[in-house]
Amino acid sequence: DPWPSVSPGAKELCMRLLDKDPGKRPTAAEALAHPWLQETTEQGTAALQDSMVQRLQLFGSHNALKQHALHLIAQRLARPEVAELARLWREMNFDDVEALNSVRMLDALEVAGYTVGEREGSILLKRLLVGGQKGLTFEIFVAAVLDWSEMRRHEERWGACVHSAFEALDLDRDGFLSQEDLRAALGAPEDALARALRDVDANGDGFVDMAEFTEMMKEKGREVEMYDKRLSARFRNSFPRRTNSFLNRLQEASQEARGGGEGSPASEQPGAAPDDLESPSASAQTATVNSAF
Repeated sequence: DPWPSVSPGAKELCMRLLDKDPGKRPTAAEALAHPWLQETTEQGTAALQDSMVQRLQLFGSHNALKQHALHLIAQRLARPEVAELARLWREMNFDDVEALNSVRMLDALEVAGYTVGEREGSILLKRLLVGGQKGLTFEIFVAAVLDWSEMRRHEERWGACVHSAFEALDLDRDGFLSQEDLRAALGAPEDALARALRDVDANGDGFVDMAEFTEMMKEKGREVEMYDKRLSARFRNSFPRRTNSFLNRLQEASQEARGGGEGSPASEQPGAAPDDLESPSASAQTATVNSAF
């Protein structure tokens, strides 16, 4: 029962929201203004300015076409931001595997300062995978957590990247993306392809033209702020199975990885699932991102 470990502020908010008297029950605006929801930790206490899980959730909400397009663009980037993400990935991926399964992803997020429940993490991972990967790879991680808002400020370069991604997807070079193009390029299930076409095909002609593709790639306000940060400082006690001793071992393994030592083998870590995936070197990971933005 996780209730005893829930913070007093969270309990107080829950009890107010469960009040049977509508007159006493807080409105949505009042609930959002509650001190527990307004609590903030020191900026920078978790990786990527406390926004990593938000960025992952936003990427997972995109249709398959937009995910794949961002993935294509990310593979062509060679910027300091990508080098920093490679360093962060090595710290999080302390067992140095090629792809993180659901449990490993939760462990990696804990190391970075975030806590996500097992069921939520499993659902999130399924939404992140593009192209049939077996888990979260470095390339998908980069596509998901890059600060795309900053990238879009460089309008000319961003436009060139969007145009390049469109051309890569337009396999028959007719200037349109048909469902056949999407099927061949994305390798996604038919329902995902249909959703992507439905989301982007504004004029309903059954194709995606360059204008519709460009519109899809725009940022719609501060979308990332729709999602909770899932900071460990607030949520760690919500999942008592992830004990302090286990979290300490995760931190130790990450520190060993940063120091060049050997990380703890997966078989010795509680909750870690075995992987048969080979581990690429850091140079191999960053080599996929080898063109200038």
